[in-house]
Amino acid sequence: MSRLGLLPQQPEKPLPEDCCGNGCDPCVLDVYQELLLKWENDCRGVIEPNSRIGAPVLSVTKYMPFQLVSIRKLTKDTNTYRFQAVVTGPSQTKLVEGELGCLPGQYLMLRSSSSGQQGKSGPSESTVTRAYTPISFALHGQGVFEVMIKIYSKGKMSAFVKELKVGDVTFWRGPYGSFRYERNSFRCILMLGAGTGVAPLYAIAESIVNDEQDDSFINFMFACKSVRDILLRDEIRSLCSFWNFRAEIYLSNDDNGTARYGENLKFSRIGKEQVESRIRGLEKEKCLVLICGPTTFTESMGNSVKLCGVPVENIHTF
Repeated sequence: MSRLGLLPQQPEKPLPEDCCGNGCDPCVLDVYQELLLKWENDCRGVIEPNSRIGAPVLSVTKYMPFQLVSIRKLTKDTNTYRFQAVVTGPSQTKLVEGELGCLPGQYLMLRSSSSGQQGKSGPSESTVTRAYTPISFALHGQGVFEVMIKIYSKGKMSAFVKELKVGDVTFWRGPYGSFRYERNSFRCILMLGAGTGVAPLYAIAESIVNDEQDDSFINFMFACKSVRDILLRDEIRSLCSFWNFRAEIYLSNDDNGTARYGENLKFSRIGKEQVESRIRGLEKEKCLVLICGPTTFTESMGNSVKLCGVPVENIHTF
């Protein structure tokens, strides 16, 4: 039989009126694009069996099982959690390898139920979903991802995450997110982050500095309260060893924190003046600005960057 006869069915394209226009995330049109990309990849896997490392272990339409394999404490209320793709059965859970199909800066959805089953009418009212961005892509092709999660005392998802133990199986779907980065598409990349907003910025920065063919220079500006609240501190300091990465950490409630070797601590907030100092003298059309953090932070930073003359199309807010 011809390989072409084994091709999977192409996903059905939604009609324009299928989009409600209310800014749903993900939109049905975005989901279709993701399904189309997956279909194209699956077709390549049939036509060229050796072109893929492994079958995708994520789905944008279905929650897939991932086992928690490690927990690492970052601060008093924030940890990193590493998950491995699995196949669950009545008697055992088997680890599997495969492609995530997730790009740096994209996010996944976690469901707060401990079972892959759901009722006829869908998930129960107590089910909660939250978006989390993988922070590292070093384990390419192994069906593994790591996310950073902050625990809130009254958070519904936090109540679920706090009870997780190594070995527990969780359910994720994705990836989602419109951000795409092309190598050397900008000369300078300014990253402005606050709190857990460091997650997508770190993932993108790590992928760029580890690409020997990418000559883009990254200015990374991260805001938090004190040295005790610096997230991914060791990881950010490690990136500073690369020639094309510079980081400044701004501490708003700490005026006597001790810097580690290679760190650049600033005892102030990130404002328009600080942002302008990093953009001044640059070719604005060749500068990309990535912003992630609380709403007040992203709005303030976005306004500051626009006032500095960076084209709106070169500004991306996560």
